[in-house]
Amino acid sequence: MAVNWSRTMLGAAGAGGSNEFYIQGQAPGSPASFYYNEWHNVVVNQNTGHIYGLRRKRYPGNPSGSYEWDKFNNKLEIELYNNYSNSQVNKLQYGRPKIDHDTSNTYDIIEPSGGSSAGDVYYTTTGNGSSPYGNHKNYGMQYVYTPNSWRTASYIKHYTIGDRSYAIRGYNQNGGSAGGWEHDNASFPFGLLDGHSYTSNSAPGNGSFVEMFPINASSQSTNHLVWYSSPYNTDAYILDSDLNKTGSNNARSHPAGHGNQYWSTGAIDRTNNTMYMEANGYLYAWDYVNNTANKYQINGMSGSVRGQSNWLCVVNGYLYQFIASSSGGLYLVKYNTNNITSGISSYRISSTTTYGAPSQNYVGNQGGFLVEGPNSYTGDSDLLALGFDNPTDNSGSFKDINLAICKWDTIPSIATHANQIAISNASISLGSATPWGTSGNPPGSDSLGTYPQNGPNNFSANYYPASPPFPPYWGNSSSSTGPINL
Repeated sequence: MAVNWSRTMLGAAGAGGSNEFYIQGQAPGSPASFYYNEWHNVVVNQNTGHIYGLRRKRYPGNPSGSYEWDKFNNKLEIELYNNYSNSQVNKLQYGRPKIDHDTSNTYDIIEPSGGSSAGDVYYTTTGNGSSPYGNHKNYGMQYVYTPNSWRTASYIKHYTIGDRSYAIRGYNQNGGSAGGWEHDNASFPFGLLDGHSYTSNSAPGNGSFVEMFPINASSQSTNHLVWYSSPYNTDAYILDSDLNKTGSNNARSHPAGHGNQYWSTGAIDRTNNTMYMEANGYLYAWDYVNNTANKYQINGMSGSVRGQSNWLCVVNGYLYQFIASSSGGLYLVKYNTNNITSGISSYRISSTTTYGAPSQNYVGNQGGFLVEGPNSYTGDSDLLALGFDNPTDNSGSFKDINLAICKWDTIPSIATHANQIAISNASISLGSATPWGTSGNPPGSDSLGTYPQNGPNNFSANYYPASPPFPPYWGNSSSSTGPINL
């Protein structure tokens, strides 16, 4: 059974082309008992323009569902797919792992394990769709550091600067650690950084690192921002280039917080020296240079904020937010980083089916993303990558899957091509700024300690060409409704 598919150009279609595209996988509705796809994570490679979407697919014969990575080019044409993910889980449900592209342009995608208490990282070249179908270079990093806050934890965030990887781990009742290594170094100790550990309220509380950013994304000499939280405390502070504590009176601490899975993906505004986080309907802004912090209540949503990890990203002077409601559907919000409370723009994406109505509206229900689009590759500046799924019947057994590379003002036009959704203007606002946290010194302890490990091993990445050229159990050209306007 095929899922109907369509692809369309948005924005300046018919006027010399556009960098904006939309693709839809449409569930058939019958005779299957269920049939749907969900987005569970994404990586946008700014060097090549490729979008890697982690998709969970369910269909007759596969009732429990399985994962695959779909590799799209910047025009949302599928190139390859891989039906063997590295133990991935739903990022929105678990708040992890957060994955960035390889800044050195050495690898197509770098995939830390999504498993609990697993430490391997796949450095992947996807190949050209012919045998040997790409290569995974697998670094087994679980035991390379000795503390339980590293060994028994899960990957929360991974990014690279040149030939060096940086990661935070946590989540599993042992606090969290920050570590780093040279991913082109095949011999122990792999250029390991000294590292850092923090275990406040690890049990009870499941305290964990939640987010991490380099202040300068292109320098291995940079400092790094970290965010740690449990239901009983939240700490934001700075680590140096060796991932050790640095400075004094440059940390924020607050005697309450949330588990990792309830915090959004964070965002960093390097122009205004501000790190943003969101949890439980509050937006947090930490000025890491002046060490001041405020929180703002998010107002104007129908229903309450769902208890899941949402998305934040800063693109060209604006903070964008993907935030799901318990009954109002999916809200997308745009803030001006120079004045976060003024001139807010927002949309509401809602389902037109009666599934879950009126108490629930399941657009963005633990599926989807909003991140920066392939701006570096295309030479554009305001592209976003937006993914979401939506129910298309009254039982919730069928879902369409949507993916767009678009600009903010183009988002409402998605409803013209999508199925069973409406997109309308919303009225999101922020409450008054409330000072958050107290100033202090960075917590935790440095020097993780190391243990000898074997070098990386290689095996097939299993990236195959899609035939017909849309993802399996998503597209079939014989029953296509498109392409449209291409």
